[in-house]
Amino acid sequence: TRAILMSDTPSARGGVVHYPQPPTISGVLNCSAVGSNGWCIGNETLDLTATEPQGALVLISGDRDGIFFTCLPGLFCSEPLQEGIGTANYQATSINGTDSGSTDWKLDTLSPTLSGNLSTSPNALNWFNTDVTLNATASDATSGLATLQSSLDNANWTDRTSPLALIFTDGTYTAYLRATDNAGN
Repeated sequence: TRAILMSDTPSARGGVVHYPQPPTISGVLNCSAVGSNGWCIGNETLDLTATEPQGALVLISGDRDGIFFTCLPGLFCSEPLQEGIGTANYQATSINGTDSGSTDWKLDTLSPTLSGNLSTSPNALNWFNTDVTLNATASDATSGLATLQSSLDNANWTDRTSPLALIFTDGTYTAYLRATDNAGN
């Protein structure tokens, strides 16, 4: 009786030459809340799955935008992704070879910033004696600002640009502002 070991060299069984097959790897993005324009707005992981035709031990490793990772030996690995746009490069390695791949991601879990102030202060009775300008700005550092809108009734919205200046004359007003980023936050 003779044992045949799989290695990096071909072996012959029954007159046929068999070469060891390297592992394969694939990556799938797993997003808990899908946003707009291909962005994830929830928790996002890169789930890596490897196969090894000969059953050899597999090590999955790689980098997420230069941040290196190594998973416990096995055929599955889940790596959390960081805020922003990035590329994950990964590989599966066994004694029979290496396979590699890459996956791009877009993750924005943060709402845009929105700030506003009035051009003047009210008098002692909490009224303004002159016209009042509402100045507002909005921005989003990750996916970028998609819209800035204003409304006086919280039902009908008008698209604006940032910075925004709304002038109010005689009367009583409630101004509503909302900002949306390109990811849908």
